[in-house]
Amino acid sequence: MVREVEQDGSKRNLAIIHLLRHTGLRVGELCALRLSDVVISERRGTVTVRSGKGNKHRIVPLNNDVRKAIREYLDVRPKIADDHLFIGQWAILCVPKAWSCWSSSMRSKRG
Repeated sequence: MVREVEQDGSKRNLAIIHLLRHTGLRVGELCALRLSDVVISERRGTVTVRSGKGNKHRIVPLNNDVRKAIREYLDVRPKIADDHLFIGQWAILCVPKAWSCWSSSMRSKRG
């Protein structure tokens, strides 16, 4: 799936795939992330999950691939008032249902 997303060219989708793949975040946790939940420097990074399973709070480290993908996404992320990290098409909030539809369409493209 990573290859298909890379070919698609969407920085947002690539950041989403890397976050899910390398951190173990759940889709609902990913959709709830705010810009302030992400801290990235050159050599390290973390994401704070505030609404995890069982309403638990945790801090998840980010590897270099995830940091790079998030940085590239933030460079092209539309400047809107909503502070959610990931926004959908037409600046609509990322929701788990939309993720489910998107991932299904990516799987069907693979065959």
